[in-house]
Amino acid sequence: MAQNCVNAPLKLSRPSYLSEIHPSDGTTLRPEAYRRSWQNAMYNNKSFANPEESQAASAFKIGERTSTFSIVTDINHCQPFEPDPSDTIVEVVHMDFKNEIPEKAIDVGVRPASASIFSDTSTTTTLLDAPNFHAGTMFHVAQRGIGACRLPTPSSELVTQIFHEDGSVAYTSTRAKRSSGNAVLSHPKLGDLCSTTYSWGPGRPPVLKLLEGQDGSDTVNINGKWFSRTTGFTTPDGRLFEWSYASMKDPNGKRVNIIALREKDSKYVLAQLIRGEGTRTEGTSRCTAGNGGQLVLDQEATSHVDEVLIIATCLVMLKKEIDRRRGAQAAVIAGAVS
Repeated sequence: MAQNCVNAPLKLSRPSYLSEIHPSDGTTLRPEAYRRSWQNAMYNNKSFANPEESQAASAFKIGERTSTFSIVTDINHCQPFEPDPSDTIVEVVHMDFKNEIPEKAIDVGVRPASASIFSDTSTTTTLLDAPNFHAGTMFHVAQRGIGACRLPTPSSELVTQIFHEDGSVAYTSTRAKRSSGNAVLSHPKLGDLCSTTYSWGPGRPPVLKLLEGQDGSDTVNINGKWFSRTTGFTTPDGRLFEWSYASMKDPNGKRVNIIALREKDSKYVLAQLIRGEGTRTEGTSRCTAGNGGQLVLDQEATSHVDEVLIIATCLVMLKKEIDRRRGAQAAVIAGAVS
């Protein structure tokens, strides 16, 4: 493989899909332990002008220990850099680029594919009510929703997964069939936690039931008109909460759609679903209805309302978005054929 070298340090982006690497000495190195070292490595004062995806076999001297290991990485994006004095420098003793895959298998832990839905883009500057909102637990609602140009048929998405920030599954919402909006929210270890039942026709809002309860006292009533853009609900202890829409500009001046949860008659935001570029579900756009995004809870949110209810009612909001979109699509078709 041809290599064009210039006299400059090389900065490599750490592969996002690696969770652990096993060196030849039998130890395990995790990316979190050497992330800054990897990103600030000095590669014999050389930078490759036209690097390709290659196999690198290197000896890294980390502290007093030298470990040799092989790793497949993509170095399509590299640039000169000036190391920070506080950074840990990893000295590369030897690097050999090859086009062929080695005969010996590489022991690499692969992160779940679901982790790729997260963006490295920081949302701290696009949070609603940033001075009073203290970001705590973060989730990603991986729901595709429906597009604008389609027939007004029900969504084919029967399973919606909610992921932790590290890519592991936090909750799963499952519909039994496409023709029904009824869904059950479950936890990987705790099982079914909450059911949402939809009834056909106006004036019949969905009903949430916490499945851990033994009587009807754990039924949560959803308030709000069918085509309303706000949705309220009353918890079993009588407290009122409401989801509503807002929007902000990100640092690049692009619009970010936000759905915010507040306690009724309170100005403080308890949770917000952020759907901007880099936070909305991959493959969706601003024109998509019912798509997911990054759900951020305030640090004190669960002292006001149960986390399960926050997740379940957020999904109700997305379901209402889809219903409104389908209604608009049906109206357009009816107008075209009349």
